[in-house]
Amino acid sequence: MRKILLSFFISIGTIVACSQPKEATYTKEQQEFCINTFKLYLDVDKERVEESQEFIKLLLKHMEGSNGETLRWYQANIAHIDSVMHHCINLAEREKDKELLNVLEKERMNIVAHPNNTVDNEWQLHSVLALLYAKHCEDDKEYWTKLAELGEWSRMHIEAHQGKSHPLYKQVLNELIQIYDTLGNQSKKLEIEKTMCSFIETQENEY
Repeated sequence: MRKILLSFFISIGTIVACSQPKEATYTKEQQEFCINTFKLYLDVDKERVEESQEFIKLLLKHMEGSNGETLRWYQANIAHIDSVMHHCINLAEREKDKELLNVLEKERMNIVAHPNNTVDNEWQLHSVLALLYAKHCEDDKEYWTKLAELGEWSRMHIEAHQGKSHPLYKQVLNELIQIYDTLGNQSKKLEIEKTMCSFIETQENEY
């Protein structure tokens, strides 16, 4: 079954991103959520850009043969994603959801590299993808597999950059357990359950 409330990706209980399969159009609320999500990647804060560039420069010092091309690409990518997100807003307004999904999948790694791609903003972007997958995945297995990929990415992002204290971490683990149970992947379910137990023990020891 695909019909679940998107507590997985959206903390707003009134929005159901995993809508009825093959639903032809957005609800007004879903459409507004998509558009507002894309706007999160516009108007980049100068300080955030500078901080990100300093991190890139530090990485480049440890990369043999680096000639600064990565840094120039990073700077150009900010302008590129600005254009992409304006295009996505236009597609969402016209309910061109299949085209929108194609654009987001094609540009996903460029979006990941954008300085505004925080854990919280990426969480909302994953919500948009979940909505689109609910409409366009051919079968339930493909759909749940896509959600597992998004959940694992969020897990990795939190662990690598935000620390396990991020308020979304426990939610990500809980939903991955649910997804792997639905997929019948007991080994992955057990792995996430062990991670959850370790996380809870750590939290309890801190208080």
